[in-house]
Amino acid sequence: TEYGWRINDVQLYSTLDCSGAEIAAAPTATASKEYPWCTDSTCVTTVDGLTHTAVDAAKTTDTQASTYWMSKLLRCNRPGDLAQESCSVQWTVPASGATAVQCIKVVQDPAHAPATLTLETQIGGQEIRVVSPTVATAADGSAQFSLQVGEANTKVFAEILVTPDQQTGNYRDVTSAQHCYYLCVINAEEGCRTFNYYAPTKHCILQTDRFVKYQGYYGQSVGVGFRDWTSGDIGVRLFGVDT
Repeated sequence: TEYGWRINDVQLYSTLDCSGAEIAAAPTATASKEYPWCTDSTCVTTVDGLTHTAVDAAKTTDTQASTYWMSKLLRCNRPGDLAQESCSVQWTVPASGATAVQCIKVVQDPAHAPATLTLETQIGGQEIRVVSPTVATAADGSAQFSLQVGEANTKVFAEILVTPDQQTGNYRDVTSAQHCYYLCVINAEEGCRTFNYYAPTKHCILQTDRFVKYQGYYGQSVGVGFRDWTSGDIGVRLFGVDT
């Protein structure tokens, strides 16, 4: 970004394409490097003859399009870019919500928005984080992230995970397919590679590598037509290097 990054609002949806009504999840927000006009939500400051109210991260969750958070840095680059410092905003969604977040839309000032954004998700305070593919900012300043994992109405056929301490990979009351995928990522070093999630009962099954051809269900490693199931794998991951 040039001349600072500005976010007006973050919107959460229960649909994968950010359609329909927003989820009233009331997330809390914190940010790195906020612009120091003032951070007290009640204060008003005059800078260069212009009047500004607070621009802290809480402005991204007040549902007011006219308010915004602004970065302290005039130029923000992504983490890992050594040429410039990075900027980030963190939103925390209460775990008590009955509706799972499936899509996140970030509403920005088009004149003060980066060309691309990257979303990093973390569930339940776990150290492991999942980084989404980079998303381009639209002409209106918005950027949306679908949290879709796996393939709908499919099942992966594989052995159910059994950890070294003899715990099986069966989990009940898992909120969403995203949470099931995340559980597999957390248990990757124990051997989890694939997952199946059944939405009606919130049942998550963690598994090892999918069966090779001619094994499993009718000689397939993946079956289609399984209504309300979502399945997938955790992708390619590096677990170590032999020297």
